[in-house]
Amino acid sequence: MSAGDIFSQTLVYVIETVSCANTFFLEAIDDDPGTDDELSAFNAFEAEVLPAIKDIQSSEVEYECVLSRRVKPTTAPNRVFSLTGNGAVTGESLPANVAMNVRHFSEIGNINQRGRWFFSGLNELRVFEGRIVEAHDTPLNDLITVVSNPIINASHEYRMKHFSKKLDQFFDIANGASSPIPTKVRNRTPGICSIS
Repeated sequence: MSAGDIFSQTLVYVIETVSCANTFFLEAIDDDPGTDDELSAFNAFEAEVLPAIKDIQSSEVEYECVLSRRVKPTTAPNRVFSLTGNGAVTGESLPANVAMNVRHFSEIGNINQRGRWFFSGLNELRVFEGRIVEAHDTPLNDLITVVSNPIINASHEYRMKHFSKKLDQFFDIANGASSPIPTKVRNRTPGICSIS
């Protein structure tokens, strides 16, 4: 693969018959020509990032697919990689429109260098008096650690990126934090997917 290529990886999952999605950007750091670049990026996402996401989501979450696409230096057609499996946290989930808000920051974290993901599938037992309990901090912090460090899989190396629409530019994710209060997502919020 060519160093500097950036791949969009949109994770699609279903909870309570509602389709949800989160988009991640991975930049290839190594230069390994002759491989299936998109498959390599998906394999890294599936092996290194997805397990950390599963650890924060209820077992009622069913993973469907990853919609993958090269977005830099030029865009390429979407490619679908099927997934199977569920979240790792057993027990009943809160409704699909109640999500964990995980914020990520790049460089100095100004308005153009930060973003957020909304993850549905928050387990009922992980919320007490309207706040996410501290026991859930560890898997959330593990996810932040994964996305803010180099992602290495089968000798391929990637960095998770943040995309600024205003600047039309990508930045390395340097850090992150989770909101202690669950967020109610609406249909226009990026955490709820229009794929159904």
